Amino acid sequence: MPDETVRLQFIPVDERQREVELLARLKTGIEDLELGPVGVEHAPPDPETMGPGLIAWVTVVLAAGRGLRDLLKVAADWARRANNPVRVRIGDDELVLSHATSDQQDRLVEAFVRRHSAD
Repeated sequence: MPDETVRLQFIPVDERQREVELLARLKTGIEDLELGPVGVEHAPPDPETMGPGLIAWVTVVLAAGRGLRDLLKVAADWARRANNPVRVRIGDDELVLSHATSDQQDRLVEAFVRRHSAD
């Protein structure tokens, strides 16, 4: 199985400072998994402060799909804490981690992992 690029899109939360803190924690959590190179794409600059835009996408290249389940667990945990969805995309396949129950989320994650771990 070839390396896969996993893109995670973070839906903004309603308070900018909280959003900055949550996204920084999420990026650190992903980097701590040591799955592969982690890239960050920022949203356009904030017109009010002219500061850099928030993290809009985090891209992780997984070697042969390894670590996908762990990456999805970190993203699902962030979605629960932030009370905002995370969109996960591999190619054209997309999974939205949002307000589902833990059991529902686990089933969705397992189905997504199975689709991307088949040879």
